[in-house]
This record gives sequence, structure tokens and C-alpha cells, in this order.
Amino acid sequence: MEFWTEPQMASIHKMLNPRSIAIVGATPRMQYGGRFLAAALKAKDRVRVYAVNPRYDEIMGVKSYPSVTNLPEAPDLVGIVVPYDQVLDVLQESHRKGTGSAIVISAGFAERDLDDRRDLQGELGEFARASGMRISGPNCLGLANVKDDIWATASSRGASGLTGPIGLVCQSGATAFGPFLVRAVENGPAICWTIRIPGSSPALSKASSGPINFSQWQSSQQSAASPLFSSKSGVRNWEPGLHARILQR
Repeated sequence: MEFWTEPQMASIHKMLNPRSIAIVGATPRMQYGGRFLAAALKAKDRVRVYAVNPRYDEIMGVKSYPSVTNLPEAPDLVGIVVPYDQVLDVLQESHRKGTGSAIVISAGFAERDLDDRRDLQGELGEFARASGMRISGPNCLGLANVKDDIWATASSRGASGLTGPIGLVCQSGATAFGPFLVRAVENGPAICWTIRIPGSSPALSKASSGPINFSQWQSSQQSAASPLFSSKSGVRNWEPGLHARILQR
């Protein structure tokens, strides 16, 4: 089992515990960029939230900046909601700015099953390895620091008051922010983290974050359990029925 290095853990910490978030592709419309901004703004009393979109001067009551370069600080986390062919440029710009981590909501990569899209996703992986920036995605819904009520996600669902010892790592964003979240709200299993890993991009997820060492992550985040659920085959460390038993505890 490989262990994350200290810089990698620091980047993961910024992703899970951001003090500042920038949403590139933010929009006043409640699409992915708008939902991500709206979700982040729920924590605006504790997290500095920046909208990035050159088409607007202000979105949802916050100033909109033309680019990551123009931000007044290097954000801990940048959420990227731009066309697939602009993602790498935004990642490179964010790295130059000193951004700690990134969530790529944008789709259109290897899941399209086209050679040029797989190659482009490979370029994202190479960038992650070279830069050291930890990346969640592409083609994901983001994550939720439930214990601190920080939702860095483009999901339309959210909740509060679920703080507890369970860290949920899920291949399916629709499952993590769908039935798992609904069950948690209804029956009260104490979730502290919800993290969506990209099922369609195993090469990038390994390149960007390294092999997921659940015990190391669990220890660093004070999580009592880190169950893994996948809606697709091929994910190891999954025991049938585990998610049901966890949610029944």
C-alpha cells in the first residue's frame, strides 16, 4: 500500500477543508456552475467564495472575476465547470496561482469512449502527476464536508445536521448525493464526509490522488469508518451488502 506524501495530504486537506473556494464557470442559472456556487455560498460565513466568469460582474451577490489569475488570493479549492477542452488550461492557470486542489465537474473525457477524449484525460493525469495538485474528477459532482457543512458540489441536493463518524467514498455521485443522503436524513446515520470518485476515469483518479489509502485518510480526518460503494464492477474492497449494513447502524 502506498502512502500519500505530506504535500499530497496537505492538498487533500485543502480539498476537504477549504477556507476559500473559487468556482470557474459560475453562472446565475441553476445549472452545474450555478448549483456549485450556491452550495458553496451556504458556508460564506466561514469560507471565502469566489465566482469566476468573465461574462458577469456579479453572481448571486458576490463579485465575479474574469479569471483565476485575477483572484485576490490563491484558493484552497477550485471547482471547474467549463467545456472539456478548457479544463486543462484552467488547471494550469490555477496551479500557477498557487491553488491547493481542484474538483473537475466538467464531463466529455474518457467516458465518451473516443480516442482523443481519452488522450485529453491522460493529459490531465500527467498534469496532476507533474504539478502535485490533487484533483477529483473529471465528470463528477464534487464532495461534501458534512461535519463542517461545506458543500463543494454541483449536486442539487444538500443536508445539514448529519455530523458523525462515517466517511463515505462513492463512485456514483448520483448515489452519494441521492439514496445515501436521503437515507441519512431519514434515519440519521452520522456522515462526516461524502466524496465522489470518478468511476469512468480510474487512470486519472490514481494519477491525481494516488491510490486511495483509506486508513491514512480516515486517521487524518478523524473518521471512524470509510466505506466504499460502487455502482460499477471492477472496484475492489467492496463487500456486497456493506452499504446497507452501514446505513442501518
